[in-house]
Amino acid sequence: AARKHGLVQWEALAWELSGRHHLARGLEAFGLTCLREARDGWVRWGATGKVAQLQSEFPPLADRRPSPPGPATAAADRGLDVLAANRAAATSSTLVVLDDDPTGTQTVHDVAVVTTWDVPTLRAELAGLPACFYILTNSRSLTADATRALHRDLAINLRTASTETRRPIVVASRSDSTLRGYYPLETDTLADVLGPYDATIITPYFEAGGRYTLNDTHYVAEGDQLVPAAETPFARDDAFGYRHSHLPSWVEEKTAGRTRAIDVATISLDLLRRGGPTAVAEKLRALPRGSGCIVTASAPRDIEVFAA
Repeated sequence: AARKHGLVQWEALAWELSGRHHLARGLEAFGLTCLREARDGWVRWGATGKVAQLQSEFPPLADRRPSPPGPATAAADRGLDVLAANRAAATSSTLVVLDDDPTGTQTVHDVAVVTTWDVPTLRAELAGLPACFYILTNSRSLTADATRALHRDLAINLRTASTETRRPIVVASRSDSTLRGYYPLETDTLADVLGPYDATIITPYFEAGGRYTLNDTHYVAEGDQLVPAAETPFARDDAFGYRHSHLPSWVEEKTAGRTRAIDVATISLDLLRRGGPTAVAEKLRALPRGSGCIVTASAPRDIEVFAA
């Protein structure tokens, strides 16, 4: 919220408090990452005394130059309007979001939501050339077998409707930002019908719910603390429990070793904020076909840059 409203000093203070908290818990790497974000925020606010105090108290902070003044600065310097690029791309295809739980549609507006997926319904939606629409499957409440059958039928109908309307589609499988849901069953089933895909992009960042991905690890905000997702009650879910907060390891766990953690690619914050859309596109094009790829994000602009 502080970043959204331009309250640089409050954002810097939040990062500092989080960094101090995690250092006190022995999480040095993440604690220092937070403190670097705090240091960079104080630089942007012009609080030179505070910057000097932090670097004196935490010497590793002095070993690295401040980050650019905000996400995607490098892209902005090259004159790229990220949001304009997103809008332009949206005119040539429709993003179809398959929502496994009703809570997903509560975070969007001015987007159509359908609760049936027969060919006439899908054809009618695509004929309007929308940038996006949601299909509420509620599949998280089903058994694995029922979810597989649902997604196979839905994918076949989507393929038919897309062909008949000549409207290309991009499919997003929306699940829970605390890492619960039928992954990889749903994405595998979709790929069997609509694929093969070049890559499966995994992006659990959700600021409104306090879910952040930093250094390939997913966190859930609890009060003024960022807690690794696997240490929260969500990870003990009877149906969708997991042991890993480190997302490449989570992918290996959920795929039962089919995809090794070491083979999972990452779009880092540094790439997003310093390289911008061009660097992201180059990395994606270089991925081996069928790769899994994590997107780290801690602000809406990070996702905007990735989507461009």
